[in-house]
Amino acid sequence: MDCVPNKAVEADLRVVQNNGLAFGGNNAVVLLGRYDRPVEPEEETC
Repeated sequence: MDCVPNKAVEADLRVVQNNGLAFGGNNAVVLLGRYDRPVEPEEETC
């Protein structure tokens, strides 16, 4: 775990999650993800 107070740390995030919890069973979860397109191989030329 990397905890540094009062300083931002850059990160390459692919998926993030946010939990919203409340009394009485009112709960919500949001997942956000980045879609990375697959890289197609280049055609070989002879």
